[in-house]
Amino acid sequence: MKILILVRSVVDDSTPVALGDEYSQRGCRWVINPFDEVAMEGAVQLKKQWAHPCELIAVGYNDEPGRTVLERALAIGADQAIALAAITPALSDAPLVHATTLQPLLQALTQQLQPDLVLMGAMAFGQEQGEVAPMLAGALGWPCAVAVSQLAVAPSTPGLLSIEQRRPTLNYQARISLPAVLSCALDWVSPRYITLPALVMAKQKPKAIWSGPAAVTAPTCRWQSGMSSKPSKQPLQSVEELVDVLQAGGWL
Repeated sequence: MKILILVRSVVDDSTPVALGDEYSQRGCRWVINPFDEVAMEGAVQLKKQWAHPCELIAVGYNDEPGRTVLERALAIGADQAIALAAITPALSDAPLVHATTLQPLLQALTQQLQPDLVLMGAMAFGQEQGEVAPMLAGALGWPCAVAVSQLAVAPSTPGLLSIEQRRPTLNYQARISLPAVLSCALDWVSPRYITLPALVMAKQKPKAIWSGPAAVTAPTCRWQSGMSSKPSKQPLQSVEELVDVLQAGGWL
């Protein structure tokens, strides 16, 4: 059994940001995405339910915050860590990692490693709105469930997972066959505090940087966290002018 867990680094929402004409997130404090931390902790608990050996592989970004987050995932319980060489958001003034950048790399890595399950958080703070899991599942042709609140191995059939989605007015229960792609909500499990021995052991676990096959080209995201130049204060007079501005900026 092999589980691939996506752990993304995001800017700490408590970091003070200076407002000005231009906005940069360089120098901000980066932390593990809370949704992905829940997914990592849930994978550790799921591993204990399987009767057969299970390997947990954490996948993250290849900048300094990304590698720090991967070490935290190893301390939580991952068996090895893989950094995606093409993704280094902390080295950019506009460190938004869009799903169109992340999905083809995850697809190629998944096809290479052939995991039984791909886990991730339902979303990444400040980066995307939960589209990575459905996009990846669609590209692979795997079943998908999003914002899962409960996940367990079906006792009678190991190739099935029992899932539950909790909503304010409705709880939805189902079974999903493996291989599959799942994203989890924050109420699945509560992450544990990381102990010092676990951090020391994480330093000794295998780590790798994955460059991806030459055929994979991750498209550059056109979304930006800020404006590269001062915006014009002159109001637009028509929809046609708005379209011209958007086309000139590469947004259309």
